[in-house]
Amino acid sequence: MGKPLSEMTLEELWELFPIILTGHNEVWTKWYAEEERRLADIFSPE
Repeated sequence: MGKPLSEMTLEELWELFPIILTGHNEVWTKWYAEEERRLADIFSPE
């Protein structure tokens, strides 16, 4: 088994969890609205 995350260097962590920046995507607004509705359904008091 490998090292615990707390003992890894930044370079090792970046290999495991890369950060990829992209330009804005218009579909994200729709995805957000769908996720917001689902979470509201789950967490809203009845």
